[in-house]
Amino acid sequence: VVVSFSFFIFSKMGGEFIPQLDEGSLALDIIRPAEIATSESVRQHSKTDKAILQFKEVEHTFSRIGTSSIPADPNGINLGDTIVMLHPKEDWPKSKNGRARTKTELVNEISDAVKREVPTQTFITTQPMQMRFNDLLEGIRADVSIKVFGPDIGELEKISRNIKDAVSHVSGTGNVQLQLKDRVPLFKVTSKIEEMRKLGFGSSTILESVSKAYQGERLGTVYEGVQRFPIMMRLDLEKRKDQEYLKNLPVGFSDELHVPFKKVADFKFEKTFHTIFRENGERRTAVLISLKDRDVESYVYEAMKSVADKVKIPSGYSIEWGGNFKNLQNAKSSLGFLVPITLAIIFFIIYMVFNNSWHALIIFSCVPLSLVGGILLLWAMGMTFSVSAGVGFIALFGISVLNGVILISHYRELQTEGHSILESVKNGTKTLLRPILMTALVDAFGFLPMMLATGLGAEVQKPLATVVVGGIISATILALLVLPLMYLIYEEKAAQQQKILSRSG
Repeated sequence: VVVSFSFFIFSKMGGEFIPQLDEGSLALDIIRPAEIATSESVRQHSKTDKAILQFKEVEHTFSRIGTSSIPADPNGINLGDTIVMLHPKEDWPKSKNGRARTKTELVNEISDAVKREVPTQTFITTQPMQMRFNDLLEGIRADVSIKVFGPDIGELEKISRNIKDAVSHVSGTGNVQLQLKDRVPLFKVTSKIEEMRKLGFGSSTILESVSKAYQGERLGTVYEGVQRFPIMMRLDLEKRKDQEYLKNLPVGFSDELHVPFKKVADFKFEKTFHTIFRENGERRTAVLISLKDRDVESYVYEAMKSVADKVKIPSGYSIEWGGNFKNLQNAKSSLGFLVPITLAIIFFIIYMVFNNSWHALIIFSCVPLSLVGGILLLWAMGMTFSVSAGVGFIALFGISVLNGVILISHYRELQTEGHSILESVKNGTKTLLRPILMTALVDAFGFLPMMLATGLGAEVQKPLATVVVGGIISATILALLVLPLMYLIYEEKAAQQQKILSRSG
């Protein structure tokens, strides 16, 4: 009953890939309209920083727009990051009731202030290392991402907007951001194939002329000390905007042949997407979600149901849930492979030592008994399952069976000395009670500082230590109650069967 109850609690616990580490700072990943000017992007970023700096918990901010001189992380001028450095928590101002804001409350208030100050931009709130970690693993900076794959970019935008509406009402949804949402003006040039055939030239000549007119051609370099500046030749800005001038712009096919632009090509200005993302040979976009006071696993399962009910995915299109949820599923798959192997090895070693499958099974019952304490203590501490907790369970399996090995070995030794089954169990349990409790207490107290730690990085080690402490306590107490009873019942039945066989013989 106890084991079944703990498994029920575990099924409702939720999960996350790695417990969220409190880095002592925040990061805002900001997206603005794709056709925004550089000056306007800088102005909005300055307003964002001022909105953040009004909070006394903030020490300073550091912002970046676009691409740096070393393009390790290339972005457009509509994309930016703001790193928010916070004061130590002990220095945070307290309210009239003597209580300082929690970090969750601070993040929510900063988000509201930024939205009020610059409503035209969207952003997700995360942490610097967490953002980079997500970016390296998935190419997505958010905690949870919903990737949409398909051939038509317009349909991808429509599906992603429908998904955003579906998940916005799910409990735990923080900021939601669309990776594909804005269009920019595009100068589209289409060569007239028949005219080009008559002239005997290809489309590349036209495209080179357009490139020189708009992007410019490098003519040389100017040196100022150690600095170098390219000399570029291109059309004046006003002429680039004048369509009539562009139509009559001469395209040089050779020194003797120059033809007006309008005779060999059609051109028009149209709105199109700023960036088209591809993955595994398919076009894709993504919905980026930052979570608020909720674990990844339970949130994604609820969001999946909401998307399935409210969003129709056309044929030829598909969605994929990524971010920390995908990492968690991969980790669970690995644990699902490793844990059974670990348990099988433990059982095999026990069987080889005792050469009795029932005795090995009795000892092996310490494993589910240890799970009880680990699961219940995780639940009591308000934690969820994570890779850290999974590693703790694996370590716990090996520690927990030691109690059973010691008990069963001593029972068997007393029986060989001529004691009855009942006496062996009673005296053996009484004799080993103190050393088993001492061993368990040493292990539990050894992990207790990790379980109660509150410093930087404690979030990662706490689940492992919590599982081990709770599991050792339950494995010890329940083993001292259950194993003697199981051994007594089995040996009594074995003795009765032996008497029946002797009489029949």
